Parts: sequence; structure tokens; C-alpha cells
Amino acid sequence: MSDLFLSTITNKIDKKGRVSVPHSFRTVLHKTQGDSDAEQSSLVLFRSLNHPCLEGCSSRFLQTLNKDSTGWVANKFDDFAEVIFADSHLITLDSEGRMSLPTEFSEYAQITDQIAFVGRGSRFQIWNPKTFKNHHNATRERLSQQRDASHG
Repeated sequence: MSDLFLSTITNKIDKKGRVSVPHSFRTVLHKTQGDSDAEQSSLVLFRSLNHPCLEGCSSRFLQTLNKDSTGWVANKFDDFAEVIFADSHLITLDSEGRMSLPTEFSEYAQITDQIAFVGRGSRFQIWNPKTFKNHHNATRERLSQQRDASHG
């Protein structure tokens, strides 16, 4: 099994505001979290700086970013820490692998009744499915045009 978050999976939000995290994503979280049972049933979410979505990862991924930041210029790391670490929420999954989003995160990503979980390798994103579809199609078109321009 891969240690990367792969694919795009859309799940419905239930009447209690919970959504099931895809099994393949939970498997990656288990592999990348370490040995602690408490860590294995959680993930970290924060608002994306680049898109109207949420970024998701394991707490170990953020620990690695923090450790790797020692070579950064102090002001750049301070800005990063303020925006990413201060905005992050540790989300605990229930025994069935479901989570609830903080209201401010749902509002930021305009998530109402469905969530698209989008694999991004060592992290993943959470989108409104319609917004992601439009973004994904625009990205594919842009890449196609760049490919055509480089061959022409």
C-alpha cells in the first residue's frame, strides 16, 4: 500500500455534520503517524494559502516542516508559523473513521453537503466538489496549453 495520498474521493456529510475520511487516506495517516493510538485516529487541517480549500496532513508532516524550517530566515518562518500552525486544527476521527469540520473551515471552503478529498502526495486537500471540478478542469486546460506551446 502506498504512503501517499492518492485519488479524488467525494463523500457525503451526514445529518450530524460528519463525513467519512476515505479508507485509503486513513491508511496513509496510520502509516505516517507513528505508533501512538491517539495520533492514529487524527489528522491536521488548515486553510489553504493558495486555493479555496483545506489542506490536510498528519501531525508528523507538520513536525517535519517545523524541523526543516531551522534554515529559514526568521521572519519567513514566523509568518509561516503564524499562518499555518496557528490556523491548524487537530481533528480526531471517531471509531468509524468520521470527522466533523470546524464551522470556519466549512465556510472558508464553501462545503455544505459533500466533500472532495483530493490526494496531493504527502498531504491532501478538502474541497467543495463543484469548486474542485472547475479548478481541476482549468488546471488540466492550462497544462494542455503549456504543453502545446512548448511543442509548437
